[in-house]
Amino acid sequence: MASIEEGFALFDYVRIDQGEMAWIGQILEPNRNISIVNSSRLDPTILHGLRLMQEHPEVQSVESVQVFEIGILGQYDGRQLLTPRLRPLPGAVVSRLNIEDTSRVIGIPQRFDREDGSSNVVGELLNAAGVPLCIDALKFNYHIMVSGGTGSGKSNVSANLVEQALFGISSTAYLRYFEVRHGLELEEPYIFFDGTLVYEWLVATQEGVDLYESLFASGKQCIGVMKNIKANVVFSTFARALRTGELFIIETLYDHFSNSNAPNRNQGESSRGTLSSFLNGAATRVLRGIFKPRNKVFGFEVHEDHLENMLRIMTADCQMNHAGHEIPFLLNRVDEEVRRNFNSRILQDRIALRMATQSEELFFEEMNERTFR
Repeated sequence: MASIEEGFALFDYVRIDQGEMAWIGQILEPNRNISIVNSSRLDPTILHGLRLMQEHPEVQSVESVQVFEIGILGQYDGRQLLTPRLRPLPGAVVSRLNIEDTSRVIGIPQRFDREDGSSNVVGELLNAAGVPLCIDALKFNYHIMVSGGTGSGKSNVSANLVEQALFGISSTAYLRYFEVRHGLELEEPYIFFDGTLVYEWLVATQEGVDLYESLFASGKQCIGVMKNIKANVVFSTFARALRTGELFIIETLYDHFSNSNAPNRNQGESSRGTLSSFLNGAATRVLRGIFKPRNKVFGFEVHEDHLENMLRIMTADCQMNHAGHEIPFLLNRVDEEVRRNFNSRILQDRIALRMATQSEELFFEEMNERTFR
């Protein structure tokens, strides 16, 4: 039994409670209306019920009953589905399954949001209100099938899955790749990066690791400046104790990627699988910390060999005459130059070229998909 206000619909996930036992089910046939008297609006039973409702506020008259057919998916112990050895009896209470239990029961990974504003969400379940469809790296250990009718969004979902597998459903990885490449091509010996110095999802690929190792071996000195540290629990906690002019080194990049420092780990990013060659090598020499030149605290990432020089330049370049906005001015120049020269089609064409060398069929399929979009 359930209240009409629940608003159940076809294929909704529901929880059935009876005493200390619970089941998870799915609605297979919704809203079958059955009158408990007959079809006449002037039936004496209905009229008598209406009169009782007027005389006694606690009395409610039911004109019809809505019957829903529910398929039992399993018995529920609060953590997982079990084989149902018993069935619920008449009178059991039925309610809509909440978001957390729905995700847990059908095996959807937990949602996580990254510092760059992206997330691991590729869509939303149609048959469960507010339940995001999330993907993590473990799901790519298996075959994935995307099916649907013409125009239903298969290409869009497939593109989202590919981006999630490679770069975390975000164009940020593409941008960061070309930012580092651009930094290598510049003749400047000192480089500021807007955000982290090392982007986690790039060092999960050999191409990204090679790129960063080339940067560190180039003789150029670099620093990444994080303007906003609110999303980082550990950084924001230490920032409260920082006084004007103080700097605090909190961890190495190895610590940040490691599970041992869970409160400061960007949930989901390190699970992408940072290559061990980078994790046990360069990551141990990249320092992460916070700096407060005046009123505003911001974070930074810098190679330990570049710490002294880059902090001197960063301090000198802070806009001390703008209280609360003491961010290095050079960052704005870097942003303008990189974003003006960045063209995402370069990467798209490179992917198409790789497909053409691997399989002519893959290449033409990609071209057809682009034309369709």
